[in-house]
Amino acid sequence: MAKTVELTWLDPSVRADGSPLSAAEIASVKVLMSADAGANFTELGSVGAGAQAFAQTDLPDGTYIFKVVVVDTQVDPKSSSGVTIEVAVITVVVLSAPGDVTNLTATVV
Repeated sequence: MAKTVELTWLDPSVRADGSPLSAAEIASVKVLMSADAGANFTELGSVGAGAQAFAQTDLPDGTYIFKVVVVDTQVDPKSSSGVTIEVAVITVVVLSAPGDVTNLTATVV
């Protein structure tokens, strides 16, 4: 039976170097997914600043790694590694990773 994974997070208010980041400086927040232990990521979509949520539907049984990357209007988007979370259909495991968002959670429905 296919599942839905709901990701939620808090947009950052500072950049990795500690300088302030306003919501107006967030161009978008990209959501990517890997079904091969992080070897390859596919962009699922993006949301605007303040949306702070994304749902991926119709996932078959398996383990997935989701990555959330904030695209800053002032900084090259390739400079952000994003925050990752590994999701199994039954068990959710949060991986320690530096990144641009906080409080990333996943709910398997």
